[in-house]
Amino acid sequence: MVGISKKYRPFVLIGCVILGCCIPVSAASVLSLDNLLNNLPGLLAKEVVSPLVRTFGLVFNHRPMEPATPLGTQFGFDLGVEFHLVQIPNELFDELQGYGLDLPFIPDLPSIRELNFHKGISNSVDVGGAILSYQGYLIWGIDLKIVLSHPEEGPTWAIRLSRNSVHLPVGNLSILDRTIDVSLDAVTWTPMLLVSKKLEFADPYLGLGYQYVTGGLNVNITGDPLPGIDSIAADPGGGVLALIGLSLKPPNIGLRVTLEGAYSSAGTHSLGTKVGFSF
Repeated sequence: MVGISKKYRPFVLIGCVILGCCIPVSAASVLSLDNLLNNLPGLLAKEVVSPLVRTFGLVFNHRPMEPATPLGTQFGFDLGVEFHLVQIPNELFDELQGYGLDLPFIPDLPSIRELNFHKGISNSVDVGGAILSYQGYLIWGIDLKIVLSHPEEGPTWAIRLSRNSVHLPVGNLSILDRTIDVSLDAVTWTPMLLVSKKLEFADPYLGLGYQYVTGGLNVNITGDPLPGIDSIAADPGGGVLALIGLSLKPPNIGLRVTLEGAYSSAGTHSLGTKVGFSF
């Protein structure tokens, strides 16, 4: 990783752009994984596949950035653009380097935007999601929140379950008359308990949950001899996730700004903000 000090290289700015509303930076330039194919036997080792899949499943996990407070049914719609800074554990780099692999990052970290949307479907249930589909990259997540207690006085309690899916093309190489395509797939489930206290123009909240990642690397071989598809499954795993957030909504104008910081026992700590409208 030439040009990046070891102090800063564990950080990657992530996000997604959907509905054609993106800055002119391709996802491939942010996640250039082609160099991993320089050592294909090392890449396909189970000791490499597992931390690689878990890391990308956690880094690109769906982040609803919503308090426990329900949106309600009087329109009850929230739409925003979200930005995140996520830390990548140093253990991943150590594991890859042990097998002669290097995970590259570009010298500067471009800001890529993600459209994040939620809708209240009852006075106690909200649903939401986000998606990116661009040049073979497919990252999408959905979430369901159920409010357990929403008194006029005191905190609001809710539970939330989110599911996120990541598909990343790693790259392809040709050997004689055969072509080998490698891609990464990860699915992340995140159950969480939320508590918040809605004020006149602010809604501070806390969350505690667990991120659980499954997936693997897919190897698609075309050409003779022995064409076919193989999959190297990763050992499932994840970590505890604790977050603190503040949703700011000035009265009567619909503008909403959310700030959120998260601690992950797996090392993928994050800072993020969401700016948009809520009605």
